[in-house]
Amino acid sequence: MMKKRMFSLLAVLVLCVCLVLPAFAAEDSHPPRLVDEVGLLSAQESTRVLTRLNAVSAENDFDVAIILMPADEVGSDTKAYADRYYESHGYGLGSDGESGILLLISPDGSRINYAYTTYGKGSRPFDDDALDRLDDAFLPALRDRDYVSSFLAFADMSGEIAQEGGIPVLGWTILSLIAGAVLSFLIPMSVLKGQLKSVRMQAAASSYVRPGSMELRQQRDIFLFRNVTRTARPKNNSSSGGGGGGGSSRSTGGRSGSV
Repeated sequence: MMKKRMFSLLAVLVLCVCLVLPAFAAEDSHPPRLVDEVGLLSAQESTRVLTRLNAVSAENDFDVAIILMPADEVGSDTKAYADRYYESHGYGLGSDGESGILLLISPDGSRINYAYTTYGKGSRPFDDDALDRLDDAFLPALRDRDYVSSFLAFADMSGEIAQEGGIPVLGWTILSLIAGAVLSFLIPMSVLKGQLKSVRMQAAASSYVRPGSMELRQQRDIFLFRNVTRTARPKNNSSSGGGGGGGSSRSTGGRSGSV
Protein backbone atom coordinates (compact mmCIF):
# COMPACT_ATOMS: atom_id res chain seq x y z
CA MET A 1 0.00 0.00 0.00
CA MET A 2 2.77 2.46 0.91
CA LYS A 3 4.65 1.68 -2.31
CA LYS A 4 1.54 2.41 -4.39
CA ARG A 5 1.03 5.72 -2.62
CA MET A 6 4.65 6.76 -3.13
CA PHE A 7 4.40 5.82 -6.81
CA SER A 8 1.24 7.94 -7.16
CA LEU A 9 2.89 10.97 -5.57
CA LEU A 10 5.95 10.56 -7.79
CA ALA A 11 3.73 10.42 -10.88
CA VAL A 12 2.00 13.65 -9.83
CA LEU A 13 5.33 15.43 -9.36
CA VAL A 14 6.49 14.32 -12.80
CA LEU A 15 3.22 15.59 -14.28
CA CYS A 16 3.67 19.02 -12.67
CA VAL A 17 7.21 19.28 -14.02
CA CYS A 18 6.05 18.31 -17.50
CA LEU A 19 3.39 21.02 -17.43
CA VAL A 20 5.78 23.79 -16.38
CA LEU A 21 9.08 23.02 -18.13
CA PRO A 22 8.11 23.29 -21.85
CA ALA A 23 7.64 27.06 -21.60
CA PHE A 24 11.19 27.47 -20.32
CA ALA A 25 12.81 24.87 -22.57
CA ALA A 26 11.41 26.57 -25.68
CA GLU A 27 13.51 29.67 -24.97
CA ASP A 28 16.68 27.85 -26.02
CA SER A 29 15.63 27.77 -29.69
CA HIS A 30 13.61 30.99 -29.76
CA PRO A 31 14.58 33.76 -32.22
CA PRO A 32 16.02 36.93 -30.61
CA ARG A 33 13.35 39.40 -29.53
CA LEU A 34 15.59 42.37 -30.28
CA VAL A 35 17.45 42.71 -33.59
CA ASP A 36 19.32 45.98 -34.26
CA GLU A 37 20.64 46.07 -37.82
CA VAL A 38 20.74 49.89 -37.77
CA GLY A 39 22.85 50.58 -34.69
CA LEU A 40 20.32 52.77 -32.88
CA LEU A 41 21.09 51.23 -29.50
CA SER A 42 24.30 50.82 -27.55
CA ALA A 43 25.22 47.43 -26.12
CA GLN A 44 24.01 48.47 -22.68
CA GLU A 45 20.73 49.82 -24.07
CA SER A 46 20.18 46.67 -26.11
CA THR A 47 20.64 44.51 -23.03
CA ARG A 48 18.13 46.60 -21.10
CA VAL A 49 15.48 46.46 -23.82
CA LEU A 50 16.01 42.75 -24.54
CA THR A 51 15.73 41.88 -20.85
CA ARG A 52 12.38 43.65 -20.69
CA LEU A 53 11.13 42.00 -23.89
CA ASN A 54 12.04 38.54 -22.61
CA ALA A 55 10.43 39.18 -19.23
CA VAL A 56 7.17 40.53 -20.67
CA SER A 57 6.96 37.66 -23.18
CA ALA A 58 7.51 35.00 -20.51
CA GLU A 59 5.09 36.56 -18.01
CA ASN A 60 2.23 36.66 -20.51
CA ASP A 61 3.05 33.68 -22.75
CA PHE A 62 2.90 36.17 -25.63
CA ASP A 63 5.85 37.07 -27.86
CA VAL A 64 6.91 40.73 -27.90
CA ALA A 65 9.74 41.53 -30.33
CA ILE A 66 11.35 44.67 -31.78
CA ILE A 67 13.28 44.69 -35.06
CA LEU A 68 15.40 47.63 -36.30
CA MET A 69 16.08 47.46 -40.04
CA PRO A 70 17.51 49.86 -42.68
CA ALA A 71 14.99 51.43 -45.06
CA ASP A 72 16.61 49.94 -48.17
CA GLU A 73 16.12 46.47 -46.69
CA VAL A 74 12.50 47.02 -45.68
CA GLY A 75 11.24 48.69 -48.85
CA SER A 76 8.11 50.78 -49.29
CA ASP A 77 5.63 48.52 -47.42
CA THR A 78 6.76 48.49 -43.80
CA LYS A 79 3.73 46.53 -42.55
CA ALA A 80 4.18 43.78 -45.14
CA TYR A 81 7.84 43.44 -44.16
CA ALA A 82 6.88 43.16 -40.48
CA ASP A 83 4.34 40.43 -41.33
CA ARG A 84 6.85 38.43 -43.34
CA TYR A 85 9.61 38.83 -40.75
CA TYR A 86 7.38 37.51 -37.97
CA GLU A 87 6.32 34.47 -39.97
CA SER A 88 9.69 33.60 -41.50
CA HIS A 89 11.63 33.80 -38.23
CA GLY A 90 9.25 31.67 -36.20
CA TYR A 91 8.05 34.04 -33.52
CA GLY A 92 5.08 33.09 -31.39
CA LEU A 93 4.08 31.71 -27.99
CA GLY A 94 0.82 30.66 -26.37
CA SER A 95 -1.36 27.63 -26.85
CA ASP A 96 -1.24 28.03 -30.63
CA GLY A 97 2.51 28.71 -30.72
CA GLU A 98 1.90 31.79 -32.89
CA SER A 99 0.69 34.51 -30.52
CA GLY A 100 2.72 37.70 -30.33
CA ILE A 101 3.43 41.20 -31.58
CA LEU A 102 6.42 42.57 -33.51
CA LEU A 103 7.46 46.22 -33.84
CA LEU A 104 9.51 47.11 -36.91
CA ILE A 105 11.53 50.34 -36.87
CA SER A 106 13.05 51.55 -40.16
CA PRO A 107 14.92 54.90 -40.20
CA ASP A 108 14.73 56.66 -43.57
CA GLY A 109 16.61 59.95 -43.56
CA SER A 110 14.94 62.35 -41.16
CA ARG A 111 11.90 60.09 -40.85
CA ILE A 112 11.41 56.87 -38.94
CA ASN A 113 8.99 54.44 -40.51
CA TYR A 114 7.39 52.00 -38.12
CA ALA A 115 4.92 49.14 -38.24
CA TYR A 116 3.73 46.53 -35.81
CA THR A 117 1.91 43.32 -36.51
CA THR A 118 -0.08 41.04 -34.21
CA TYR A 119 -0.51 37.29 -34.54
CA GLY A 120 -2.33 34.31 -33.07
CA LYS A 121 -5.16 33.68 -30.64
CA GLY A 122 -3.43 35.63 -27.89
CA SER A 123 -3.69 38.83 -29.95
CA ARG A 124 -7.50 39.01 -29.64
CA PRO A 125 -7.41 41.85 -27.05
CA PHE A 126 -5.58 44.04 -29.61
CA ASP A 127 -8.66 45.79 -30.99
CA ASP A 128 -8.74 49.40 -32.20
CA ASP A 129 -9.00 50.82 -28.69
CA ALA A 130 -6.06 48.73 -27.52
CA LEU A 131 -3.99 49.80 -30.52
CA ASP A 132 -4.74 53.43 -29.65
CA ARG A 133 -3.38 52.80 -26.17
CA LEU A 134 -0.31 51.20 -27.67
CA ASP A 135 0.27 54.20 -29.95
CA ASP A 136 -0.09 56.59 -27.02
CA ALA A 137 2.43 54.55 -25.04
CA PHE A 138 5.41 54.36 -27.41
CA LEU A 139 5.00 56.95 -30.18
CA PRO A 140 5.68 60.12 -28.13
CA ALA A 141 9.13 58.91 -27.09
CA LEU A 142 9.81 57.67 -30.63
CA ARG A 143 9.05 61.15 -32.00
CA ASP A 144 11.61 62.54 -29.55
CA ARG A 145 14.09 59.88 -30.71
CA ASP A 146 14.21 58.47 -27.18
CA TYR A 147 14.45 54.90 -28.45
CA VAL A 148 14.98 53.13 -25.14
CA SER A 149 11.97 54.75 -23.48
CA SER A 150 9.85 54.11 -26.60
CA PHE A 151 10.78 50.43 -26.81
CA LEU A 152 10.31 49.81 -23.10
CA ALA A 153 6.90 51.48 -23.24
CA PHE A 154 5.96 49.34 -26.25
CA ALA A 155 6.97 46.16 -24.41
CA ASP A 156 5.10 47.05 -21.21
CA MET A 157 1.88 48.11 -22.93
CA SER A 158 1.93 45.05 -25.23
CA GLY A 159 2.21 42.80 -22.20
CA GLU A 160 -0.56 44.65 -20.40
CA ILE A 161 -2.93 44.32 -23.34
CA ALA A 162 -2.05 40.67 -23.91
CA GLN A 163 -2.69 39.88 -20.27
CA GLU A 164 -6.23 41.20 -20.56
CA GLY A 165 -7.11 38.31 -22.86
CA GLY A 166 -5.28 35.32 -21.41
CA ILE A 167 -3.72 33.55 -18.44
CA PRO A 168 -0.11 34.53 -17.71
CA VAL A 169 2.55 31.85 -17.33
CA LEU A 170 2.55 32.43 -13.57
CA GLY A 171 -1.16 31.68 -13.49
CA TRP A 172 -0.60 28.56 -15.59
CA THR A 173 2.08 27.44 -13.15
CA ILE A 174 -0.25 27.91 -10.19
CA LEU A 175 -3.00 25.98 -12.00
CA SER A 176 -0.53 23.17 -12.68
CA LEU A 177 0.39 22.94 -9.01
CA ILE A 178 -3.27 22.91 -8.00
CA ALA A 179 -3.97 20.17 -10.54
CA GLY A 180 -1.06 18.20 -9.13
CA ALA A 181 -2.38 18.53 -5.59
CA VAL A 182 -5.83 17.36 -6.67
CA LEU A 183 -4.36 14.39 -8.54
CA SER A 184 -2.21 13.48 -5.54
CA PHE A 185 -5.46 13.06 -3.61
CA LEU A 186 -7.53 11.37 -6.32
CA ILE A 187 -4.96 8.77 -7.40
CA PRO A 188 -4.52 7.18 -3.92
CA MET A 189 -8.32 7.22 -3.49
CA SER A 190 -8.74 5.38 -6.76
CA VAL A 191 -6.20 2.80 -5.60
CA LEU A 192 -8.11 2.30 -2.35
CA LYS A 193 -11.40 2.09 -4.22
CA GLY A 194 -9.97 -0.61 -6.45
CA GLN A 195 -9.29 -2.75 -3.39
CA LEU A 196 -13.02 -2.89 -2.52
CA LYS A 197 -13.89 -6.09 -4.35
CA SER A 198 -16.99 -7.05 -2.39
CA VAL A 199 -19.33 -4.94 -4.53
CA ARG A 200 -19.28 -4.54 -8.29
CA MET A 201 -21.58 -2.74 -10.69
CA GLN A 202 -23.75 -5.16 -12.67
CA ALA A 203 -24.48 -4.76 -16.37
CA ALA A 204 -28.02 -6.20 -16.17
CA ALA A 205 -30.88 -5.58 -13.71
CA SER A 206 -31.52 -9.33 -13.39
CA SER A 207 -28.52 -9.62 -11.08
CA TYR A 208 -30.35 -7.56 -8.47
CA VAL A 209 -33.52 -9.73 -8.47
CA ARG A 210 -33.87 -12.60 -6.05
CA PRO A 211 -34.47 -15.86 -7.97
CA GLY A 212 -38.16 -16.83 -7.99
CA SER A 213 -39.41 -13.53 -6.53
CA MET A 214 -40.70 -12.10 -9.84
CA GLU A 215 -42.24 -13.71 -12.93
CA LEU A 216 -42.46 -11.79 -16.23
CA ARG A 217 -45.52 -13.00 -18.20
CA GLN A 218 -45.70 -10.41 -21.00
CA GLN A 219 -43.19 -8.09 -22.70
CA ARG A 220 -43.22 -5.84 -25.75
CA ASP A 221 -41.10 -3.06 -27.32
CA ILE A 222 -42.62 0.42 -27.70
CA PHE A 223 -41.04 3.05 -29.99
CA LEU A 224 -41.20 6.35 -28.11
CA PHE A 225 -39.24 8.99 -30.05
CA ARG A 226 -36.35 9.62 -32.42
CA ASN A 227 -33.39 11.89 -31.69
CA VAL A 228 -31.67 13.19 -34.84
CA THR A 229 -28.50 15.29 -34.64
CA ARG A 230 -27.30 17.26 -37.68
CA THR A 231 -23.81 18.73 -37.98
CA ALA A 232 -23.17 21.57 -40.42
CA ARG A 233 -20.52 20.99 -43.04
CA PRO A 234 -17.51 23.24 -42.31
CA LYS A 235 -16.86 26.04 -44.79
CA ASN A 236 -13.50 26.86 -46.30
CA ASN A 237 -12.75 30.40 -45.11
CA SER A 238 -9.62 32.12 -46.33
CA SER A 239 -7.42 33.66 -43.64
CA SER A 240 -7.36 37.44 -43.48
CA GLY A 241 -4.14 39.40 -43.75
CA GLY A 242 -2.97 42.38 -41.74
CA GLY A 243 -2.04 44.93 -44.35
CA GLY A 244 0.53 43.27 -46.56
CA GLY A 245 2.35 40.12 -47.55
CA GLY A 246 0.66 39.35 -50.87
CA GLY A 247 -2.43 37.80 -49.25
CA SER A 248 -0.46 35.01 -47.57
CA SER A 249 -0.02 36.78 -44.22
CA ARG A 250 -1.71 35.36 -41.13
CA SER A 251 -1.40 38.65 -39.25
CA THR A 252 -4.44 39.48 -37.13
CA GLY A 253 -3.85 43.24 -37.19
CA GLY A 254 -1.41 46.05 -36.53
CA ARG A 255 -0.56 49.53 -37.77
CA SER A 256 2.11 51.46 -39.63
CA GLY A 257 3.21 55.05 -40.04
CA SER A 258 6.10 57.52 -39.90
CA VAL A 259 7.34 60.00 -37.26
